[in-house]
Amino acid sequence: MNLADAVTVPTKVFLGKLKKVKNKKIHVIFSHINTDKFSPKNKLELKKKYGYNQRIVFYYGAMWEVKGIDYLIDAIPKIIECNKEVLFIFAPRNKDLRIKRYQKRIKDIGIKENCRFILEDVKIEDYVNMADLIALPYPSLIGTEGNPSCLLEAMACKTPVVTTDLPEIRETTNSYVMFAEPKSVQSLTKSILIALREYPGGLIEKAYKRSQEFNIDKVTNQFIRLYQELIPIDK
Repeated sequence: MNLADAVTVPTKVFLGKLKKVKNKKIHVIFSHINTDKFSPKNKLELKKKYGYNQRIVFYYGAMWEVKGIDYLIDAIPKIIECNKEVLFIFAPRNKDLRIKRYQKRIKDIGIKENCRFILEDVKIEDYVNMADLIALPYPSLIGTEGNPSCLLEAMACKTPVVTTDLPEIRETTNSYVMFAEPKSVQSLTKSILIALREYPGGLIEKAYKRSQEFNIDKVTNQFIRLYQELIPIDK
């Protein structure tokens, strides 16, 4: 990387890990999201449209171990014990054998009635808006990028979020979401129960404003300015 004229990273936390790269070469530029596609919509109208009347906890993205999906499934029995009407909807990006393993596990522990898998193509932005809560229990960010798009898209839709307390996520969100301890089913359960009971409205508005900084046009302009600095164009 030291041979490059510039290196871009999505967070200052990541920058700090590149100790052998000269700092002047490193530029923090966010990953982008489509804030036109992911924008606030009427939750009640969407639930009526899709035929839901329950409180919805939504997970979307890849379903595999490094995303923390096992912690979420282990938290569900206690959550539905306290909120019997809560429905957990999973919209996995991958459609492989791991999905069947998770479906079997959900059936075996007796929570099938409170879980639903969306395996067909849907307007994912509608489901993000329709959800009462987005749950993203990352144990680390090994399985995702520095700025997790699902997290930012939920913020852009003004949907409450429970995720894990990782330094990269604190930086990305400015701590405008609710946190659980990584790799802790007990902490995740508690945070989801609190969020379903009373999620601070102030966090939602602050998270929404923060999400707009990841707008694709803003991020693209940052890259263009960097390219122009590196490759001056003679007029």
